[in-house]
Amino acid sequence: MSVTFARFTQVTAHVKGDGRLFRSSAPGYDDVGRDAPQNLTKADIDFLQASGRGITRILSLNEQPYTDAARAMLVKASIEYLHLPVKDFHAPTLDQIKSAVTFWSKAPVSNMLVHCGYGHGRTGTMITALQLWMTNGHLDLDRTMSDNHVERDVQREALRRYQAELKSYL
Repeated sequence: MSVTFARFTQVTAHVKGDGRLFRSSAPGYDDVGRDAPQNLTKADIDFLQASGRGITRILSLNEQPYTDAARAMLVKASIEYLHLPVKDFHAPTLDQIKSAVTFWSKAPVSNMLVHCGYGHGRTGTMITALQLWMTNGHLDLDRTMSDNHVERDVQREALRRYQAELKSYL
């Protein structure tokens, strides 16, 4: 089976609850197409639903959405899909971070995949934001950003602002 989710891994650090969090590249990502519309194959769906993964939600941070055919495959497979478009090498907005937190928290027992194109900068930024939320902002942010492959100053600054907001509620 040819699976097109490169860098697929489970995130365990700072993840609380019964749901599992995964990260990867976009399906079929290559350096040429970058954030081109994403397609899925039956093998991709089988991979996501396999024992040990059981993905029931996908959060895509690509600029381009999944194709209509790919979204139809997700619906048929009972996989929820949320598209929050973020330009490559940019950071999600605070509203996008809050939408991702809501998407994660509305079904705390299910398993979610987060991806952008390559699976580092934007993905790492959103994974870190989710970890911040799960810890009420209490984690070593610089280390976590490094561990999660947050790439750009604009991404790091967005996470610092989100951490400050979370801590202001306590």
